[in-house]
Amino acid sequence: MADTPSRLGRRIQRDFPKPGSANGVHNLLAELPRRAGYDSDILASERIQAAIVLLAGGDLRRLRQAIDLAASDWRDVLVAAGLADENWPQRLDEELGEPPQQVSSRAFHSLEFAPAYSCELDPELPGTGDWGHPVHHFYRDGSRATEPFRSRWGAPLIARFTLPFDDKWIGIFEAGGLGGIDSAFACPDPLSALVICDGQAYLIDVQEPDNTTTIRLRPITQACSAGRDLIVLASFSELMAIAPSGQAWVSQRLCVDDLRIVSASGESIECIGDFVSSTDSLSVNARTGELRDGPRLPDGWPGS
Repeated sequence: MADTPSRLGRRIQRDFPKPGSANGVHNLLAELPRRAGYDSDILASERIQAAIVLLAGGDLRRLRQAIDLAASDWRDVLVAAGLADENWPQRLDEELGEPPQQVSSRAFHSLEFAPAYSCELDPELPGTGDWGHPVHHFYRDGSRATEPFRSRWGAPLIARFTLPFDDKWIGIFEAGGLGGIDSAFACPDPLSALVICDGQAYLIDVQEPDNTTTIRLRPITQACSAGRDLIVLASFSELMAIAPSGQAWVSQRLCVDDLRIVSASGESIECIGDFVSSTDSLSVNARTGELRDGPRLPDGWPGS
């Protein structure tokens, strides 16, 4: 799934605007399931963590009190925040805004960008067996194939691109084989696209498909916009950004595993990741990919 900025993350940023405060809140919330030692999935849910943030009202002392209450019995914190009744989804929408639309599998997403083409994923093959358009085959190592095409690591992703003046071509992309998302995305450059098949990403010049390159960061587990001129990709432990001119930066290894983008803007990318003995929040400079705030892996850690 490609995550849009978290509505709870935006509320935390709004309620705790002082530098470093929002990261501290994310850290405390991330630690709650481990600290409580029961019902981890429930305590990590948006409903419970939003109840804590609403009870806090922007006050760190009240936040810690609400976390203590939830660690004792999460039902009490729902009652206190007014999220225990059947209408709790509506109340949550009123407080946080409508939930972000989830990125579905095998769909094209324009994000905040304005592509100068259209893209259809997995179009139906005509009964004649002939696409009727030029066909390009892409292996995950960046090489090209001629028919017959064989995706060795899973089902390929097929995309039909329609350019200005109705020119069309078919792209067939090999699966990554390591897990990850299946989707396609517009890019800051209106004539570029990003296709991701089972975590393997391909950066495409839709007018010159022979210029397609594979993304070395893999598997891609998330993709989202960061303002109007960056698309950010996440793997298990690193980030990468693509600008109108192409690859902008690749971060150092940011965590041990399970890196997740919580929210992204043109200034910063807020994440949560697993470290050696905890789950922590971290902030990355959206312009450079450098770690701004949060824990660092020890010197000598592979990739750090």
